[in-house]
Amino acid sequence: MPSNNTSPKDITHKQNYNNMTNTSNWLRRLIWAAIPLIGAASFYALSQVANPLAVNLSAEPLYAKGSGAKPTISLALSVEFPTVGAQYLDSYTVATEYVGYFDADSCYTYNNNADEALRRFDRLGAATAHTCGGNGFSGNFMNWATGSAIDVLRLGLTGGDRIKDEENLTILQRAVIRNSFFNSSGNFPSKTLAAALVDGAVPSTLKGAYAGDIKIANCLNRVHFGTTQTGTCDTPGNNANLGANLSSNKFFYTRVQVCETTDPRTVDGFCLKYPSGNFKPVGNLQKYSDRVRIAAFGYLKDDTLARYGGVLRAPMKFIGPNTYDENGALLAGVNSKVEWDPVTG
Repeated sequence: MPSNNTSPKDITHKQNYNNMTNTSNWLRRLIWAAIPLIGAASFYALSQVANPLAVNLSAEPLYAKGSGAKPTISLALSVEFPTVGAQYLDSYTVATEYVGYFDADSCYTYNNNADEALRRFDRLGAATAHTCGGNGFSGNFMNWATGSAIDVLRLGLTGGDRIKDEENLTILQRAVIRNSFFNSSGNFPSKTLAAALVDGAVPSTLKGAYAGDIKIANCLNRVHFGTTQTGTCDTPGNNANLGANLSSNKFFYTRVQVCETTDPRTVDGFCLKYPSGNFKPVGNLQKYSDRVRIAAFGYLKDDTLARYGGVLRAPMKFIGPNTYDENGALLAGVNSKVEWDPVTG
């Protein structure tokens, strides 16, 4: 019997609630049981599609054709010390083409200039299937041996980091790597060039009478070649017993001259000819400078936990010779904020 405080109507409501709850629980169990079956059926149905619909993605920046505002790109650069780590961690193979500041199909000689700031690798001639037969350093090998991850980014964005930038002389320099990366096992580990590949990768003057594997270590803006992996960046012990190139050098600067008249990349789009007649390396920022505006954000040198987010390093702007109004119409005159000389590059 109901209590004095419970009416028949209350009892009916409670019974209805219990019935609904039981029904809901039952439906919920049914739905959960059906989900795997639905998923399996959907996967099976998709797997039976012989020709799935292809989606075409743009290979270049999206921009407004004709009239209309041009798009903007903000580069949120998370650049910390691991990004100067090695680009290539596998063993060197001649058949693989390695991307970097050196032309993979060329051989190079080391220019031991009296002016230390001008010491670099210069192109010697064409390689044969990435090998130089003891007559120079293989560009393909040098990309593998010295390339850092951040420089592949720099290569794609701007054509590389120009340490020397004159009208008729362009020298790119590999990122400056921490001393502690020398012969490390982490960010830029030591590398080994197998003895069987030495003749095609380095000049005979470096090899000398040595017939074993060559050890490679990187730090600062330098690369070291040796017979062992010992010492530190400042006092390397792994240079012993190598040939004439090391008689006056404990290391080689990881710099290379690019886009000179003999550089084959003057015809493949990497080196762009400017009105002055000289060539300069370019990346996507130069190539698409009239299509988008660019801004860049980056870190502050502040490791405190209170620091949140990055800061604006370069305000949004057109970086090339031309500038445009809010409707995408070309404005007269040279862009006052241009990032390079439009005549010499």
